[in-house]
Amino acid sequence: LNVNWCYHVYMKAFCPQVIAYSFVDNLTLAARQAFLIAQAYMALQSICGLFGLDTDEDKTYVWGLTRQSRQQLSIMGFPCMTDATELGGAMTFGLARRTRLLKQRGQQLHSRWQKLRRSMSPGPQKLSMLPKVFWPQAFYGSAICLIADGYANDLRKAAVKALTMNGAGSNPLLRLSLSDDMQADPGYYQLRLCLTTIRRMLMKSPDLLPMWRTWKDNFTGHLKPGPFSRLQQCLEMIGWSVQEPPWIQDHEGHTWNLQLTDHKTMDTQLEDAWLQYVATQAKHKSMNGLHGMDGFLTKLDSAHLTTLDRARLSALHSGAFMTDSEKAKYDPEHLALCTHCNCDDDRAHWLVCPRFQHVRDAIPDWRYDNAELPSCTRQHLLVPRLECMVLWRRLLCQPEDDGKVFVISPPTSGVQHLFLDGSCSNDKYPMLNLASYSVVNATMGAVVATAHLEGITQTIDRAELTALLRALHWLQGTELEACLWSDSLSTVQVAHYIQQYDTIPEGVANLDLWVELQMQLQDRAHVRTDIRWVPSHLQSHSGEDPFEDWIIHWNDRADELAVRTNRQRSTAFWRTYRRIVSVLDGWSLRIRQLRQFFFYLADNKQSGDNTQAGQIQNADEDSSEDEEWLWVPWFEALPLTWQVQVTHGTHKLPGQFLVNIVNWVGAAEQFEGTVRDVSDAEFVCLLLLDRAFQFPFSIDGSLQLCMRCPDQLFQRPTFGAILRPLQQALAILHNLFPQVIMRTPPVPKPLLGLYMPCVDCGYTSQIHFGWRPDPNLEAF
Repeated sequence: LNVNWCYHVYMKAFCPQVIAYSFVDNLTLAARQAFLIAQAYMALQSICGLFGLDTDEDKTYVWGLTRQSRQQLSIMGFPCMTDATELGGAMTFGLARRTRLLKQRGQQLHSRWQKLRRSMSPGPQKLSMLPKVFWPQAFYGSAICLIADGYANDLRKAAVKALTMNGAGSNPLLRLSLSDDMQADPGYYQLRLCLTTIRRMLMKSPDLLPMWRTWKDNFTGHLKPGPFSRLQQCLEMIGWSVQEPPWIQDHEGHTWNLQLTDHKTMDTQLEDAWLQYVATQAKHKSMNGLHGMDGFLTKLDSAHLTTLDRARLSALHSGAFMTDSEKAKYDPEHLALCTHCNCDDDRAHWLVCPRFQHVRDAIPDWRYDNAELPSCTRQHLLVPRLECMVLWRRLLCQPEDDGKVFVISPPTSGVQHLFLDGSCSNDKYPMLNLASYSVVNATMGAVVATAHLEGITQTIDRAELTALLRALHWLQGTELEACLWSDSLSTVQVAHYIQQYDTIPEGVANLDLWVELQMQLQDRAHVRTDIRWVPSHLQSHSGEDPFEDWIIHWNDRADELAVRTNRQRSTAFWRTYRRIVSVLDGWSLRIRQLRQFFFYLADNKQSGDNTQAGQIQNADEDSSEDEEWLWVPWFEALPLTWQVQVTHGTHKLPGQFLVNIVNWVGAAEQFEGTVRDVSDAEFVCLLLLDRAFQFPFSIDGSLQLCMRCPDQLFQRPTFGAILRPLQQALAILHNLFPQVIMRTPPVPKPLLGLYMPCVDCGYTSQIHFGWRPDPNLEAF
């Protein structure tokens, strides 16, 4: 720290025309003329020699914006760069767009893609690693680089390939953008990264906003490398624009302060804008009618679906080929036409085809006009943008009463006790929540202010904070001492922090309101302003003295007023509300019915089967009577050296695991019972019943496997993590002893909840089956 301080003082004294920068041990010199850089470099050598330090000439470079300056700087003997990585960020020197260094970061992800592909973790967990591990490396320093869309497209394709989500017809943009975390898509990640970086730097550096305004005044439409051009590029992609910095206009015409708008509102509008952009990129003919996209209805109930159903829904959304009509273009074994109706056998046709009439009849209250929905909804469950929701957000941003006019004026003297409260409805559709606030003066026994909350974000914490802010507005310009009572503990705690340290805690929600509240408290720094917390919803008889009774009484009055205000809205407003609820109910019913229809067909393997109407073929269901086998016990048929062959093989699994499997089966042969083919999933469940049986696991994240019982692990392993090594072990044993350990072809078993083909372990051993496989094996 002392060296850096001396460096800046020395350069300012001996090279006043040179701007010196320091980032720990990275020193930078900038000037308008090349000879000044040479002079400053000699001064830099002097100050380093004073402290016994040397500069690293191998890492030193120069740059210039003109040909003449570059020629002059080359005399110094250092490489003259046009782009370089500085503190990890990709810097460009000049007007040319150079993204070579940034793209190298994406190319260096190859080894990580391989690890992700080989990982045995569940799919959702692997998907969650994209915004946590992959995109931070690929887009580090991208907030100042003008990047073409092709870079995000390449990363998107690499991601779905590593996640094995690149099925035929699947749209990677839809697949990742409609995942549970939208940041899994690299395009949205870089968009959000750019905006959050600008917002963060605007709060940290007061010089950035004037620089942005200067750039805006001189902007001619030509984008140049730099943070403001990058921001302009990102905003134009989603239909946003810069007004007068820091104000921006979104795709719906709302204006926001980019520096102060709360995170929840910004994320809500940003995600909606990205989905509208995604809809414009979905150009397949089966997605006709996708004029914009409603994210809530498209992902309706996705958080409550099983992993299998969530994967099916993602495949439907992304346009993956599922029907014979789609597969027939590339595989002549599939028929493109329905054998009953002699027309294209696509998903839209399934909704009217007689083959599936019994499926539609089985769905309660099936709406036969489902077949008249837009093609994007019928075939992919993608819901177009609803204009009523655009109108709803416009109504919230323009409330009928904003509460800026106070009911009473403040008195001239006396301590004022103000009780504050907020109210928020809990609607079944979260975007239809409504909030309001109230401020009551207990000293005067009158209402100060009560109104509906303004803005898209209608939450209880924002309503409580707005009430506190309105109380301070009422006191503005007076010398009145005041005591503000609120039943929101979080609001009171943050307010106390601001009063004590005159700064806003990092990461706090509703930043725009807190900044305004901080300014109000600064104006009243010379006047006593107490902000106190009072428990909410206390019974009127729970007070122990008159003072507590007084507090309970006035806090209840503020609460009742806020609730009543929230309900008292115009007839036109409630008419619009009921109409929107009716529209959402209708779409929700249709989406759930279509989803149930397609999932039922997937459960019964009817995706491309032209069977007679009413016939549902459950592929290879278990027979009520187990098939009899002509069998030979393993221990009698295996060679004497079987344990040596298993233990010292070249396979990657621990030899002890293979020995344990053979010993377990040999022990099971001692029981009475019948012989039947057992699927790998059933075999896993049988082994899990033996609490002492050990499986191979990767404990420390390396490729080395250790034998452990599942109950001994800190984190419970997934069913797949146990099933895969067992399948590998049975395949190894089958290859070593094919005449003894037999494997049958993979088949689905719907009665067990196994809808994917599951390789059977048809070992010919006599095992007593006192336990029957649970029909819900998927619960493991």
